[in-house]
Amino acid sequence: MDPFAHLKPKDGEQPRALTQEEVRDLFMQPSVTMMRYWQETDLQRDFATKQDEINARCEGLLFSILNILDGNSGFMPGFLVVASPHHSDEPFHRDEGRNWFPTVPEDVEEKVVDIGGALHEVLRNYVHGR
Repeated sequence: MDPFAHLKPKDGEQPRALTQEEVRDLFMQPSVTMMRYWQETDLQRDFATKQDEINARCEGLLFSILNILDGNSGFMPGFLVVASPHHSDEPFHRDEGRNWFPTVPEDVEEKVVDIGGALHEVLRNYVHGR
């Protein structure tokens, strides 16, 4: 079995960079799989309270998603997680005497596939089907 079969082009197509939507799919699918795993898995231990069990499941899910982002979840690379402030944030915070989040240089922004910004909006599609 080829662990990278999901990256093979369709018949007749040349290899190419994945699109934003394809990368988002490849991130969201294992994320939802991890959500279902932590919903349904038998944790094989007793908890003092139901809240303790909920906390363990939430921590497990967060750990799993961070592993996906870090590139430790299988056959995907790690993901860059960068702040993406509005261009007006720096002058505003500077004028207010506060620190600000650094901006992503435009030449870098043009070269990366950013799947963020709408993940919470597309989650329902992945959980409940398209």
